[in-house]
Amino acid sequence: MRWIASILTALLVSPTIAQEVSGAYMGATVGNVTYTQRADGLISQSDFDGSASTVRLYGGYRLGSRLALELGYAETDEIDDRVDMDLGGLVPVDVSSDFSVTTARALVHFPIGAERLPFVSLSVFVGAGVYDADLKSAGSVAGVATVAATSSEDGSTALLGVQVDFPKVSVRGEYEWFDTRSSIDLWTAGVGLIFRF
Repeated sequence: MRWIASILTALLVSPTIAQEVSGAYMGATVGNVTYTQRADGLISQSDFDGSASTVRLYGGYRLGSRLALELGYAETDEIDDRVDMDLGGLVPVDVSSDFSVTTARALVHFPIGAERLPFVSLSVFVGAGVYDADLKSAGSVAGVATVAATSSEDGSTALLGVQVDFPKVSVRGEYEWFDTRSSIDLWTAGVGLIFRF
C-alpha cells in the first residue's frame, strides 16, 4: 500500500508543480526601503538618510521554469530625517519624503535541488529592469511647514532573491537596487506572496 501512495505522489504532485510554475501570476511584497540623499554642499550640509516600510503589487507571466516578466507598483511610508540647511546660516530642517515607483522587470530563475523536494520547487533568481519614481518631499522648521517639492527619477534596477513554489502559491524574498542619475541611493528588501493562475 505504501508503494502505491509513493507512485501516486510521484505521478500527481511533482508534475503538477512543474506545470503550475509557468503561467500568469499576481503578488504582493512588503518590506523596507532605505533612502540616502547625499549633501550637495550648496543648500543641504548633511545627508538625508532614512528608511520606511514599503508595499509593492505586481503581476507577471512565467515562461517555463526559468524566465519571468512582470510589472509592479510600489509606495513607501514617509521617510523622515533632520538635515542642516544653509538658509543664511545653518538651520536644522525636518524633512519627510515618500516614493511611488513603477517597475518593469525580467527575472531568470535557477532551480536548486528539485529532485530532493518533491512537494515544492526552490529557486534563486536574478533580475533587471527599468523604473519610474515620483518623490514628494516636505520640510519644516520648528514644526512650521516651510517648503514642499515633487521630483521624478527613472533608470535601471537590479535584484536578487529566492523563491519557493508550492501548488498555486509561491513565497519570495528579494533585494532590489535602483540606479539613479543623482546623488540618491535607493534600495529595498522584502518578502512576498504570489498567487498563480
